[in-house]
Amino acid sequence: MNFGIFLVYFFGLKKNFGGSRKNEKNVSAAQHKKKEDARFQSKNENKSRQSRFVKKKTKGKEKISGLKPLYCAPASKEFRDIYDKGDKFVGRFFVVFVLLGKDRLKIGFVASKKVGKAHSRNRAKRLMREITRANQHLLPSNIYMVLVARKSILGADFVELNRDFVKFAQKFLKKQNEC
Repeated sequence: MNFGIFLVYFFGLKKNFGGSRKNEKNVSAAQHKKKEDARFQSKNENKSRQSRFVKKKTKGKEKISGLKPLYCAPASKEFRDIYDKGDKFVGRFFVVFVLLGKDRLKIGFVASKKVGKAHSRNRAKRLMREITRANQHLLPSNIYMVLVARKSILGADFVELNRDFVKFAQKFLKKQNEC
């Protein structure tokens, strides 16, 4: 073999010694085609998908199934006033602090770390919120109220909680009528 032919063969035809096998036909591993612009979507690709942040349009007024629309939680200063100046009612599952003579109904729900870890405290507050929502017709509209959960709330069923709240409401209304 001539040295020139060797150079042409070595440098001319076999340039890609480094590993790119574009020109080889008999490759044992399956080759995957590259997706063109895999990160960029077309303009109309996601039009059928609705965003979860878009507010759905409804006709007329929406029905509110929760607490009254005027209900809101007390501010931190109001919590202090309710604790200091309000009446205290102790039940089996929660302690209720009530302050009379306010402009509208405000209800706060408290579950301290004595009740348990975060998931237990959240469950206790959910239970108290539901009990209050179910019996809000028993409450006057001019009070501030704070419900503080006790540890026993976690083992109670809904009927017992409801009975305890109704007892509180009766005591409260009886005391209010006496004054």
